Amino acid sequence: MKELLDELWNQLRPPRTFSWQTLVLLSLFSWALSILVETLILKDLLSRFGWLFLTFGVGWALSGNKLNILGLEIQTGPWITGALACVVLFAGWVGDLGRVAWVSWPIFSAISAAVPYFFPRFTFSIPDPKVRQDLILRAVLAGTMSCWIQFHFVVQDWLRDYPSLLSDDFRRSSFVVRLDEEQRNPDHNMPRVELLMNLAEGYIRRSLEGLPWSDTERWLIALDQQVPQLQQLVFRQANEATARPLPEDAFWRFSAVVPPGEPEYTLRLRMLWTGPTSTNLPYVYEKACLISQVTQPPGAGEVVAGASLTRVECNPIQRISLTQPP
Repeated sequence: MKELLDELWNQLRPPRTFSWQTLVLLSLFSWALSILVETLILKDLLSRFGWLFLTFGVGWALSGNKLNILGLEIQTGPWITGALACVVLFAGWVGDLGRVAWVSWPIFSAISAAVPYFFPRFTFSIPDPKVRQDLILRAVLAGTMSCWIQFHFVVQDWLRDYPSLLSDDFRRSSFVVRLDEEQRNPDHNMPRVELLMNLAEGYIRRSLEGLPWSDTERWLIALDQQVPQLQQLVFRQANEATARPLPEDAFWRFSAVVPPGEPEYTLRLRMLWTGPTSTNLPYVYEKACLISQVTQPPGAGEVVAGASLTRVECNPIQRISLTQPP
């Protein structure tokens, strides 16, 4: 242990007063003080000073250090310094290494790489044209990387608030690629619409199953008045199941029809997706429920034997392909 401490001290012992080793030792000293003090504001201030000294010390120590990747030389110092600068600025304020820190990281790295050229030996000077061109290219590259990182978070927010977008076809997309082969079939990835349609099926069953046939026919006659109540109930139950309302619910439209000429009554529950799609056409999902009358067997309940009751049988949800707007 003593040999290890001696080796560590030999590495960190400042060769002169103003050196990167001095800044690293100051960072350790600041962190030690932050542990000893009890005032929260002072503790946070000392901790941030520790990160600040460490940022400048590491940036100074790694200046000129390059990493060769596939024949391309990359300076590691500015990227590490930029990451530490993001920790100093954003840790504890927007979440440790939160999205703001990730988006800002390439920008701070480009700034860290440019500072030594504008302040050589701590005096301001304008770099040569060749150096300025290189710095501009770095700034453009850093801005592009920041945009792509921000776009990643934007897409994640879209998929969180509009999960039904996952059912779309991204094969023609230039920036979204599916890695899960099982999700390539849109019919296998529609969790939100399945939840809504299953809740609607449950409402239909509770409303009609075992009901006298005459009451069921009256209910179907007033079907247009039942749909708003169905939609309101389904969305309320779905929000309770997901613990929060989803913005995508504003793009779903419920409808229910009983087409003529089908056996008994075939209630077709449909949900129309009016949100963004890859085909500029809305998506329609349908669940067909066969509503038929059955005869009450003797001694099966309080209803008079021989009475006509209602039975509801629903098929799995299906997606209907549209070739033109409905």
